Amino acid sequence: MLFDPSLEGKPGNDGCITIIARKDVGLYNVRYTEIEDFSHYLTIIPLHGALYEYVILTPEELYLSTIPRRKTFLQSQNHENVLYLV
Repeated sequence: MLFDPSLEGKPGNDGCITIIARKDVGLYNVRYTEIEDFSHYLTIIPLHGALYEYVILTPEELYLSTIPRRKTFLQSQNHENVLYLV
């Protein structure tokens, strides 16, 4: 698991994980998090029943957590990527 709320404010291998800001944006809960001396990232959590559990967005990567029975397909063309969840 990439995001574990129980780790908030507790020291880890790379320092301390701190949620700097939380905001409800429409149907989503967005958290801006810092890993001390490492990086910042956004965690986007939808309402229960969405096609995915949460998304983590870093300056370099995007992580998507979904339930095991969900299938994902990636379509890439013209420098654009579309991710389908079925």
